[in-house]
Amino acid sequence: MEVKKGFWIKRPIDIRNKKVGRYNVNLIYKQGNIYIMDNHLAAAYCWLNELNKKENLNFFHIDQHPDLWRNAPIESYERIKNHTSILLDEFISMSYQRNNELIQCFNYGNYILQIQRLFPNWFKKCCFACPDIIDDKDLIIKYQYDNIQLLGCINDAVEGFSEFKEDKNNRWIINIDLDYFFYHNTLQMLSYEYIHFFCNELREALEKSDKIAIVTIALSPECCGGWDNVIPVANYVAKELGLDFKL
Repeated sequence: MEVKKGFWIKRPIDIRNKKVGRYNVNLIYKQGNIYIMDNHLAAAYCWLNELNKKENLNFFHIDQHPDLWRNAPIESYERIKNHTSILLDEFISMSYQRNNELIQCFNYGNYILQIQRLFPNWFKKCCFACPDIIDDKDLIIKYQYDNIQLLGCINDAVEGFSEFKEDKNNRWIINIDLDYFFYHNTLQMLSYEYIHFFCNELREALEKSDKIAIVTIALSPECCGGWDNVIPVANYVAKELGLDFKL
């Protein structure tokens, strides 16, 4: 993995007093092909600016929640399909009208399927590590209990995962929410020892193969019991991945 200097796309200000909610984005950090944000909706913004729109990719979602809502009409955001890049403010401000109310197109629960509508080639095969079984008609999904096992297999083109054989040469979008390590939006469920093991597998996959196109990491503080709970985990994950990021 080539080491590049990181930088803030959106620098956090007085972060512990900020709310995230469905629509607010308070921070985005980029280092190489790794992005860190507070609101997971910003992952879509990062994909749009980092990925080749014609490349076939596989998708791996590691999250407490599946993030598979469908609630924005495609005509309200389909213009971004032809953008070579998009500014953050433009992305966040895209909206549509419903019952005389102006609603932002992207939120923390709908960004995956809305991007999949525009770029189905980025979701040729999908793996979800979530507490609940995921069954979705728009995605070809393998349900994955052990996220570390799949990360460890990426160097071998996911050997042993028969669902992915025909797409074994595709690179991967790795989409992580730190609330995966928490229980019921409150308590940290998985230990730092586990997180160390997880980050080590991810870092090895980044360093030893070219199979990862992008990594997007969301803090989702309101799903982790608040900023004070998730900031130490975010800083630890960044350090384990060799990033300059620190809150």
